[in-house]
Amino acid sequence: MKTKTILGITLTAVFAVSMIGSAVAVQSWQGIVPSSVTVSSKGQTTTLSLAATSSVPRHTSALAGFAWFYDGGSKTAFALTTHNAKQFAGTHQNPARDSTQNPDGWHAHNVVLANGAGSATFCVADLSNAPIVGLKINNAQVSVIVKNTETTAPFNGHAAAFSIIPEPACGSTIGSKIPLGLTDVTVQ
Repeated sequence: MKTKTILGITLTAVFAVSMIGSAVAVQSWQGIVPSSVTVSSKGQTTTLSLAATSSVPRHTSALAGFAWFYDGGSKTAFALTTHNAKQFAGTHQNPARDSTQNPDGWHAHNVVLANGAGSATFCVADLSNAPIVGLKINNAQVSVIVKNTETTAPFNGHAAAFSIIPEPACGSTIGSKIPLGLTDVTVQ
């Protein structure tokens, strides 16, 4: 199992930088069980799954997630992320919604990563609007069903768990009002 700090992903204008401390607490579920990452395509959809290192909360104030990498390198990924929009009520409206579980938290993005800067091992260069996905969290098992039209390339079978941080040294993140980076990542 390789452990890296990878992936600087999303949040698209859902929190004020001043509300987030510079230290990020890693949650027990922010890891991936070795050999648990699967990718299977059938017809017009792809199912992505993995087993986290412990039970994944449906409601959490963590700024974190999981991502499955596309072919062509570790710089593009389909990311499943969470943040507690209610925590930031009054500051920003959370446009990302998932109707089957935590409507103000877990959602997906296609992301493009860049080299890290500041405290981030990777910066988020670009992220898409949240595509509609079929999301299932059952204890430590995480599954996402995504339409192939929402993906940018075939998946390479690798995934990562990560923490999201605001990182001004990353420069701008297209699709976000603040520059974003990722840290504390386990790659499988």
